[in-house]
Amino acid sequence: PFSTSGAKDDGIAGRYVRVTATKLAPRKDDFIFALAELQVFDLAGKKFVPLAGSEGEGLLQQPLNIAIDAGGTKYVAGVGRSQIVVFGPDDHYQRAIAPSTTWRPVDVALFEGRLYVADYENRVVQVFDKRSGELLKAIGTAGEPIDHLDRPTNVAFDPQGYLWVTDFGRFQIVEFDR
Repeated sequence: PFSTSGAKDDGIAGRYVRVTATKLAPRKDDFIFALAELQVFDLAGKKFVPLAGSEGEGLLQQPLNIAIDAGGTKYVAGVGRSQIVVFGPDDHYQRAIAPSTTWRPVDVALFEGRLYVADYENRVVQVFDKRSGELLKAIGTAGEPIDHLDRPTNVAFDPQGYLWVTDFGRFQIVEFDR
């Protein structure tokens, strides 16, 4: 049994928790969980601990999904903040990324130096430069209206570099060539 406070227990403090996302962190014995806050599950120590930087400027509100780059930097889709919140390899807050318009980031994926963010409100995938946070383009509005995204909820890349988007509004999984 594990405890959210890090001490062994007869369960998770008698509570059920809703996990919205999990990712294996670059540190081989850790998993990152998105709950009401980000939790790191230390496999060796068998405990949950809050992500070190998820307080103050890094305080999260409704984190839904997370992407982690090879260096350990974490990109969290924070619905409540309407931002992608960035935490460094040391788990401390670095910055937040957001366009100048209203949006609802629900998932994030990394590919070749870019962040691909499922934007539920604007019905697109927003593409940002990973380093600068500059908005580069939106995917999902080209072509005929029937081909537009409706409610993108998840984004992922396959080994060939194609972007796959789960579109809840269309009840489809859509493939894009970036």
